[in-house]
Amino acid sequence: MNHRLWLAALAALLLLAGAPVAPAAAQAVSPPALAPLRTVRDRALLSFNGRPLQVCERDWQSWNRVHGVCQDLATATVYDQRFIAGTVVEFVLFDGTRYERVNEQTSWTASPDPSFAADRDLNEALFLIAERSELTRVGVAQLAGGAATHYQYWVLDEARNAAAGGQVVYDQFVSDQGQVLQSQIGVRGAIPGLGDGELVELRAFRDFNAPIVIAPPGA
Repeated sequence: MNHRLWLAALAALLLLAGAPVAPAAAQAVSPPALAPLRTVRDRALLSFNGRPLQVCERDWQSWNRVHGVCQDLATATVYDQRFIAGTVVEFVLFDGTRYERVNEQTSWTASPDPSFAADRDLNEALFLIAERSELTRVGVAQLAGGAATHYQYWVLDEARNAAAGGQVVYDQFVSDQGQVLQSQIGVRGAIPGLGDGELVELRAFRDFNAPIVIAPPGA
């Protein structure tokens, strides 16, 4: 997998997303209706003040069956997670077990998957904003996957914002077909482990409801 090619594409998407706007900048609306989602693929870029920290690519057969590869692009501590530049982690989540190998390892380690939730809906797991927040419809944006309506959620829970280190803002870009083409979570403030600035995770989604089959290593 050529990380450089899709990192460039994600950086371009990040420019389209732009900075959060104040909640009063658009009329308050209800959450968008999303189309049924069985499977999907996503590519993600985590950055701090525009500096890339990590890139990931994941295939989702369901919430509990996932294959992914993540590469650390910088050495840094983000909250309680340590990134070491050049490290590549491949993982498989399969029905409650997490399998993982690092760099050139040929054997996998297995451990319980702490995020396992039987029969959890994939749309709900990936896109439901359960926190107390204010939602606005910002407008229409042109993305690589086509036109999408930009929705933005400003989290109002003070405890949640304090734990994250600043104001938490979610963005979702939803197509006319009800598919989330892109999502973003941003935190602006004093980020634990990084200092003052803005931490952003940008995710681009594709291959909605494509035939994706995940199996545990060695199966």
